[in-house]
Amino acid sequence: METAVYLVTEDGRPFFKIGVAADPKRRIKELQTGNPRQLEIGHIEWFPTRQMARTVERAMHANFATHAAKGEWFGADLVRAYREFASFAIFVRSGGDPSNSPSNVATTHWALNGHQYPAAGTQ
Repeated sequence: METAVYLVTEDGRPFFKIGVAADPKRRIKELQTGNPRQLEIGHIEWFPTRQMARTVERAMHANFATHAAKGEWFGADLVRAYREFASFAIFVRSGGDPSNSPSNVATTHWALNGHQYPAAGTQ
């Protein structure tokens, strides 16, 4: 079953949540109920299996563990989060295991395919 990994941001705050859901829009509505600040979907990547989606979610959680705020919420640079998210997604889709490879391998893979990331601070 197709499953999404999503990155949700809080309006006006430097926090984001990384999660997995078959219906990310419904999940965001559920999260919004308990949050007074407006939540927005920052990025979604779809995967053909829940296992692939969980692999990317775990890699993102591990990658941002030092920036954990609470639960699956993290406080880190959003440009970096988007960059890592896209890199892990591509790497997993190509058969890689991000838990066994540094994220710069995925970033290099992404860059070699003609993509460029915005410089930090230039969204």
